[in-house]
Amino acid sequence: MPLFSIITPAWNRVESLPKLIASLKSQTFKDFEWVLGNDGSNDGTEEILKKIVNKDSKIKLINNFLNLGYGAALKRGIKLSKFDNVVITDADETYPNELIPEF
Repeated sequence: MPLFSIITPAWNRVESLPKLIASLKSQTFKDFEWVLGNDGSNDGTEEILKKIVNKDSKIKLINNFLNLGYGAALKRGIKLSKFDNVVITDADETYPNELIPEF
């Protein structure tokens, strides 16, 4: 499997983050990084993301202090990712993360 970055923008997703985190952590990816982008959340999302980042060196947090929008959060995450291969997944679990290895 190639090296890749997972980009996840999040805005006010405190309700859905625990399920997303469990979903992605249950995967058996070997060489990847997970870039979480907090896009100016005001519901506790930032605090949850900081706890996740502190527990895993493969996860990094990009923190926008203002809500810049979905597109800006994606662009920033992609720009700051370290691998050429990028997978985008949303914090509300729009996409089936268990299919990432098939890509």
